Amino acid sequence: MSDDVQLAPAASRAAVLAAFAHITEAELDRRPADGEWSAWEIAYHLLDIERWYIAKLCEATAPPRLAGAPDRTAALARLLAVWARLREETLALARAVPPERLDQAGLLSGVPDWTPRQLLRAIVTHDHEHAAQVRAARGMEQPGEGASPAASERAAQPLNAPLTETN
Repeated sequence: MSDDVQLAPAASRAAVLAAFAHITEAELDRRPADGEWSAWEIAYHLLDIERWYIAKLCEATAPPRLAGAPDRTAALARLLAVWARLREETLALARAVPPERLDQAGLLSGVPDWTPRQLLRAIVTHDHEHAAQVRAARGMEQPGEGASPAASERAAQPLNAPLTETN
């Protein structure tokens, strides 16, 4: 790193982590004023915006093509590698959900009627939908074509159907 601006995010990360240190359950949901975010909502936002930062920095670090524009295929490779590592975290968390909680509603803020099983099913469906969209965007299939029978079956199942190795 050659510039203080490249080091500043490490210091600001420390400030954020310090602000959240030893937070209580009551503090987590407290809103300082009407319309302002709670600490939980701020944490959610921080993770959400970090994805945007990562995508932009993948472009900034990609080798240049002619005319100085970044090689977006190299940026995409790096972005997908970051996504794959993040998905490993998601998978570890999914495996950590106790079996007796898989069908328990009320555990997930923002979607209190969903169960962890429904969330996991939504992840699978969402992935397959976007994989089909990418294939269509690449001209590999027409929109709506190419969904595997298993993907179609998954989409037809209710979100609370049991998860199996094939869905």
